[in-house]
Amino acid sequence: MKSNHGDEDVIPTCRQEVAHWIRKYQNNHNDSKAFWKLRCYLNWCEKQDRQDVLIRFKDCCASDSENIEHRLREEGWMSMSKQEVVQRANRYLNN
Repeated sequence: MKSNHGDEDVIPTCRQEVAHWIRKYQNNHNDSKAFWKLRCYLNWCEKQDRQDVLIRFKDCCASDSENIEHRLREEGWMSMSKQEVVQRANRYLNN
């Protein structure tokens, strides 16, 4: 994410990332990358104390995709329907 004030990188908050990826997914329900990132970010962000926690993709979703998929499966995220994930994301954003 780039700032409006130059080329320096701006680290987004959990709230910003979840909102971004839910919008991308809702604009194209066939976008599996957007759905994967929504599910991954939401899983990580729900565990944080606040929605304004800064988040980097590499910290929660990019370290080792096999481990991430295993974690998501263990925590029930892989068995949730897309609709359930979207509803959960909306609840997260509306809190």
